[in-house]
Amino acid sequence: GLRYRTPRSCSTSSPAAFVDGISRTGSGKCFCLFSGFTGDDNLSPRLLNEVHYRQIRLVGAYGCTRTHIQEAISILSRHKETAQLLIEAEIALNQVPEVFNTFFSKKPLKYIVKI
Repeated sequence: GLRYRTPRSCSTSSPAAFVDGISRTGSGKCFCLFSGFTGDDNLSPRLLNEVHYRQIRLVGAYGCTRTHIQEAISILSRHKETAQLLIEAEIALNQVPEVFNTFFSKKPLKYIVKI
């Protein structure tokens, strides 16, 4: 069957949720943080040891606001021909798991998901 690895993810500015998410992430797996932290909360060195000794890959993803998306659509609309060079393919939602294999092979993701 289809084999892919979905990263565990956290979309919150709460350090407590981040710590909980890391503790639930399996050894050798990937954890994706979708939101930065606010405030000056300190994280325990024990958490970094968990990441280190369990060889967890920690990646971050920048989250865009509605305004950012609107600006991006406007720019892409004005430069359609150039924008086409950025897109690998348009795919259906049920094809997303297959595309995750591309993500983990470190090839760039350039897909539009039709919902």
